Amino acid sequence: MLSSSSSSIPTPLVDAPEQEVVQRKTEELVMTPENSPLLKRSKNNFCIQRQVSGYHFEADSPVKPVVQNTLHFTRYTGAHDPLLIANGSKVVIDIGTLETKVGLLTDDSPRRRIPMSVNGNFFLTKYHLEEYVNNKEDEENFRTIFKIIYSEVLRQCKPEDHPVYFTLNTHLLKCIDTIRGVFTSLGVNVVKYVDPISYIFGDLREEERTGLVLDFGSSISLKAVVSGECVDYMEIDNHLFEVALHLLETKGIKPTTQKAALYLCDGFCSEKFNEDTITVDNEVINVDKEDVHIFEDTIFDNTAFVALFGEVLSSVGITKKRALANKICVIGGCSLEGIECRVEKELKKAAPEFHLQTRDFKVERKARTYDSWWEATKLCLQSMKV
Repeated sequence: MLSSSSSSIPTPLVDAPEQEVVQRKTEELVMTPENSPLLKRSKNNFCIQRQVSGYHFEADSPVKPVVQNTLHFTRYTGAHDPLLIANGSKVVIDIGTLETKVGLLTDDSPRRRIPMSVNGNFFLTKYHLEEYVNNKEDEENFRTIFKIIYSEVLRQCKPEDHPVYFTLNTHLLKCIDTIRGVFTSLGVNVVKYVDPISYIFGDLREEERTGLVLDFGSSISLKAVVSGECVDYMEIDNHLFEVALHLLETKGIKPTTQKAALYLCDGFCSEKFNEDTITVDNEVINVDKEDVHIFEDTIFDNTAFVALFGEVLSSVGITKKRALANKICVIGGCSLEGIECRVEKELKKAAPEFHLQTRDFKVERKARTYDSWWEATKLCLQSMKV
């Protein structure tokens, strides 16, 4: 993985020879019970050491080709007004699979939450399964989102006046050139990809930035960070969306992917204040808090979750393994309230499989994921002296 302290940007190998493409194809490593997600990994050329990535998510879900011109504002900050750009502000954009978050860094106010996000309309979810190849359709989708950011979120600021620093999900790294090209076409002069993952653990010395980052997003991913560098990465299906669809159906509500995402995130993830009711297309959906147990069981009632940790931990020696297990950080917009307790319980039960003791596992959940990611990005940019 690209080191957080480096300002260099990897060049995606989109034109790699056919032989290399074959070598990068996903290789099945672990068989799981019937109806459980397969744990997969594939070679990733962006890692300095042994970086891997796996794919799986919503293979049967429809992918909408056009991004809607609607904004979704995260509610926890209370920010409902567009951002006012000050001279010298740096634009920081976190491009996720489901949403694109937007924020600012200024010299006089170096810490600023990411208060707003733009709905990505799920057009990137297919790249959990497919190899990304630059195409006009995705370029236009990115262009639509970025135009919304400049016209609605950033108060019609001039793109050429403010540098852009963007972060990206690991399975989307091959989009880097496409994203830079779209920003450049919009007039942005400085566009840089940054990787703040190791700064999730705080403003520590490089050798102390060691641990596991468990990210509940469009997939459930696990990153091993050793001395400030991501050395291993894997992911498995996030079936929480499928379960949300089913739960809505049992309540007599016609399910859609949008309704399921809102029911899950706004109803059960503290990121959105755990709403009691959710309104989608003028339809009020009551949130049944007992459903959290169904969501949790979905994650833990198969071997894939424990196997995810087993594969990542097996990539390092016993000393580093203990260091990784001792600092597990749970993030992600789809991380359920209190999930860190269940994660720690399940890992301690499986400790013998990892050749570790139960006392070796310590799990922390970042209550406000956007805040923690924003803080990590700020620290990363400070280390780059930008």
